[in-house]
Amino acid sequence: MEAGRKRFLPYQTAWIRDESRLRLMEKSRQVGMTLADAYDSVRKVCVLGERLDVWVSSRDEQQARL
Repeated sequence: MEAGRKRFLPYQTAWIRDESRLRLMEKSRQVGMTLADAYDSVRKVCVLGERLDVWVSSRDEQQARL
C-alpha cells in the first residue's frame, strides 16, 4: 500500500489497514470513506487474490445509485 499512503488521509489509511473480519462505520458525507473502502475491496481481490464477497449498504436506493 505504498502508493496508498500518498493518496489517503490518516483515517482512510487506518480503515484500509484494518484486517478485521467485520468492519462497521458510521460516516459523514464527503469524507472520502467510500473511495477508501472501494480501494480496499478492489485491492483485496486484485492484488491479494482473496476470494470474497463485499457488501455495502446505503440509506436507500436513491443514495445507492448516487
